[in-house]
Amino acid sequence: MIETGLDEVSLNVPAHVAYARIVRLAAASLAVNQGMSFGEIDDLRSVVDGAVGILLDVDGGADEDSLEITYRFSAGKFEMTVARSGNATLRKSVIDDFVDNCSTLIDGFEIREPDRWLRIRKTPAGDT
Repeated sequence: MIETGLDEVSLNVPAHVAYARIVRLAAASLAVNQGMSFGEIDDLRSVVDGAVGILLDVDGGADEDSLEITYRFSAGKFEMTVARSGNATLRKSVIDDFVDNCSTLIDGFEIREPDRWLRIRKTPAGDT
């Protein structure tokens, strides 16, 4: 585990599927630094894909919309918040897919549909 004293990293990318990989790679890199296992990082990558998908597969999005991502980490615990700018409407079916496929891979999540905002949390299995 890398001890850098950092506990928060922010990233702003265009709200376009071409940038989803950057969001996922940043999350995985930070998780490695926090000592997560390869299995936990694979789970986290799937969850990040699903979470970002909620904010990209929307109704009424605009080309100038962006995603503001904040990664927080402390003592191995990982949290990511993502917010989409603009006035897009989240799709219920995409949220339902996330809940069905990803919610068991993380410790918790919160979605605020009207605000186009979500948070995910993951703690490595060895931590309490």
